[in-house]
Amino acid sequence: MEGYELRPLTVADIFDRTFSLVGGSLKQILGLGAVIVVPAAIASWLLFSGFFSFLGDFILTLEETDVPDAAILAELFKAMGGVSIAIVILFAAETLFDVGLVLTYCGKTIGKNYETRELIGLTFSSRGARAVLQKILAEIGCILAMAIPYFIFILSIGADAGAIAILFGTLIFFAGIFLVLYLRVRWAFGLTAIGWEETGVLEAFGRSSSLVHGQTVRTFLLFALFSLITSFAVTLIMTPVQFFVLWDFFLSYLSLVSELGAGEPDVSGVIESLTSFGPGFALLIGLSMLLTSGIKTAYQTSFYFDLRARQGEFDPGISQPESDG
Repeated sequence: MEGYELRPLTVADIFDRTFSLVGGSLKQILGLGAVIVVPAAIASWLLFSGFFSFLGDFILTLEETDVPDAAILAELFKAMGGVSIAIVILFAAETLFDVGLVLTYCGKTIGKNYETRELIGLTFSSRGARAVLQKILAEIGCILAMAIPYFIFILSIGADAGAIAILFGTLIFFAGIFLVLYLRVRWAFGLTAIGWEETGVLEAFGRSSSLVHGQTVRTFLLFALFSLITSFAVTLIMTPVQFFVLWDFFLSYLSLVSELGAGEPDVSGVIESLTSFGPGFALLIGLSMLLTSGIKTAYQTSFYFDLRARQGEFDPGISQPESDG
């Protein structure tokens, strides 16, 4: 197959290429989704269902006694542990799915078409493990960059410090927000570097930063624009699905709201709805991941090759260089 011309892109070019990449990769997206997303969605649904079921019983118990016994609290921690496992599963699945999509989209960009079986083999390898580790480190770095200024801000208020100290703490707090945004842009292509160029975990941070160097503001604005558009598009698709899947819950909730002004409301309907989330909940999780990652990774791949072209990595006369994968 013929790849794309590797040159600096305009916003319109990125839109066109994003739609082209997604439309030309539906087979690979669905294949990767069947192997990675579907099992993760089912596992997380089972774990979340257990938590919601316990939550309903826990609320009923609190209505009967103000102080739950030790056995109930132990079950609560067990249910919360299940939710934590579900979050870990979804985090790993999303990262691995993104790695497979990076290979798919980058391959199509330079004219290489991966088969689904080949993508799965490349994803479930040290490449995928490195991507998960890099994403964990990036999240930890961003959390620390925000948490430290936040604690300084809280301490400056709680210690009855003077106005200057509070102002200083406020400035540090906003500086922390700016730093997190800066780091997220600078590290945004770490997973792409690992997935496509097979870099190491720490090397991926440097590779991503070198790509964004001199283009930080432009890259941030592009991410903001395309993230907003993607969120809007996914919401348009997911909202009808959510109403269909969670219809009983919404009916119970609206009934509860209508009863608030007429004495003590009956919460049993809402509690029963909490305990009755069916396979549709797994559908919500899986479809959301497919749509969000499928679109996000496509425009991020377009950004990646655009930045490489702007950094002068491609000779002007070469439109299809040898694969980095």
